[in-house]
Amino acid sequence: MSTRHRIASTLIGGIVAIALAHGSWAEEVSLEEAGGVYRVQTKINKVLALSFVIDTGAADVSISSDVVLTLLRTGTIKREDIRGKRRYSQADGSVSEETTFIIRELQVGNTRVHDVLASISPLKGELLLGQTFLRRLPSWQLDSQNGVLRIGSPEVRIPDNDLTASSPRTSSPSFDCQKATTR
Repeated sequence: MSTRHRIASTLIGGIVAIALAHGSWAEEVSLEEAGGVYRVQTKINKVLALSFVIDTGAADVSISSDVVLTLLRTGTIKREDIRGKRRYSQADGSVSEETTFIIRELQVGNTRVHDVLASISPLKGELLLGQTFLRRLPSWQLDSQNGVLRIGSPEVRIPDNDLTASSPRTSSPSFDCQKATTR
């Protein structure tokens, strides 16, 4: 290997190490903290933008019945989107039975997730962004220090170049925030 190739390989390796250490997320979305929970603006079916609580302990996205009625009246969800009833264990140990339905699209920042299962909570209940949305993201991280939700894999793309032909073109860390928070 020539000196030129060794220098180029060392420089590229250093750049990759620095980028991996700092992470480069696809997007960062601002959060609002209130009452000890984090909220994020979320758009339902390209129409209605509302503030959802990020709830890693919630199995499903949960939307209050008054919001569902609004979505039904405006035609953004249809009767055929209703999937039936499902039992849920609540944090206090109680069990409830709630109606489920499919949200065609949930959008946080520029990230869109399609066909998300959601449950209908009681009238005026909290809107919860649960695991049926979160687990469909490639990876995510809640950064309380900076008040942001980071979405997408931290990743470094190395441009094609004859000096790096033997190097991998994509490298990413193995830590997955989603799996770490749901264990």
